Amino acid sequence: NLKGMAVNYASYDYVKREINYASFIFSQHPGWPVIRVTARPIEEIARNIITVYRERPEQMPGMSTNNPGPDPLDHDSTVDDDHKTK
Repeated sequence: NLKGMAVNYASYDYVKREINYASFIFSQHPGWPVIRVTARPIEEIARNIITVYRERPEQMPGMSTNNPGPDPLDHDSTVDDDHKTK
């Protein structure tokens, strides 16, 4: 239940506030990669995210170079409750 939030979600003022907030967050983290999504198919966006995931594991939350976690394209791997790859 969105409790009326869906009505405002697409309003100009709401979108403007969201963009300003996102700009503020990104200004606090200049090393974060930015992925352009405008007028791009979801498959291309996903491919770009996976590329960043693979190339910059040190910037991905919860990841380390010792245990990078499951490859998002490896559909045979599973993750247990402790977030370890099986």
